This record gives sequence, C-alpha cells and structure tokens, in this order.
Amino acid sequence: MSVVSRIQVWEGSSLINLTLRSKPYMLGFIESIGMRIAMSCAPTRFFEDFEVGARYPTRTRLITEADHDAFCRLVGYEVPLFLDDGHARDRGLPGRICPSHLVMSFSTAMTGDLLEGCVIALVGVDEARFLKHVRPGDTLRTEVEIVSRRPTSKPDRGLIVMRDHVYNQHGEEVFHNDKSVLVRRRA
Repeated sequence: MSVVSRIQVWEGSSLINLTLRSKPYMLGFIESIGMRIAMSCAPTRFFEDFEVGARYPTRTRLITEADHDAFCRLVGYEVPLFLDDGHARDRGLPGRICPSHLVMSFSTAMTGDLLEGCVIALVGVDEARFLKHVRPGDTLRTEVEIVSRRPTSKPDRGLIVMRDHVYNQHGEEVFHNDKSVLVRRRA
C-alpha cells in the first residue's frame, strides 16, 4: 500500500504542486521534506517588491477534525457550537463550526511563505469579517492583496497594508481582514 502526499512549494513567483508516493511509515518523513522544500524555495521579498493591487495566492490547508479539536482544547473553547454537532444542528447549522480565531490563525500561517524573511513586525489587524461558516473538513486558501504601502521615517523599512482573502474549497470567500505589516526595504 502506498500513500500519496501532496505539497505546494514556491518556485520564484509560481506555486508548484508536487505529488509524492510513499509507504505509510514514510509519511512523516515526506511531510518534513515538504516543509524543508517549501522553506528553501520561499522567495525573499522586500518592501519595493510589493505593488499596490498585486495579489498573491498561498498554499491550501485542510482543517482536519484533529486540528479543530486541538485548537479548541489549546485556547479553552468549550462552546457547544464548536464541539457538539447536535447542538449546532439544533441552531440551524449543518454541524459544528470552527472558531473564528482558528480561521484567522490558519490564514496568517498560510501567508508565511510570501513574507518569509522580510517581516519586522505585525503592526495591526483591521476590518476582520467572517463571511461564512468554516467547518472541520473544509480546505482553505488565502489570497493576499496589497492595499497600500508607504515608506517610514526609517530608511530600512516600510509599511504595507495587505488584505487577506480566505476562500473555501468551493471558491467562496469565508473571511477577510487587513493587516498592517512593517517589512524590510532593500539596503
């Protein structure tokens, strides 16, 4: 029996899909290689590389039942809408839903490849809107739109406002927010 692992990596400005076949006992090894490949291929961008209006797609991320349950335990969410399918159905939902902060956290993690090596600090998050329910089993992707940018008084950095658009596997936008990020400028 073989296991198929699918990973996405950046090559220049393109996102490449890789499919690897392996034995089940090698799955952890393949995933760790995938992470190393993704990290080594992540482009280094600077303030000057981000053009207003440009959009950057990220890798996708499946939200598993285990992810959902671990997140709820980690942050102490004991909300029935997140934990009990029956309770959620009684309130008109198709089943339990993911906490909004799980969606926001996964989206932020997905943008990591785009910002590898250039972020100095996250300055703020504004205009967060949760547009549709996300459920365990959904696959998310984030598309980053550069909304504005301006140099700062320090010559080694600039401020970029980026809007994260998060979509589910059906192409429906489920969440968006604006992040103000301090990034490095070219020396």
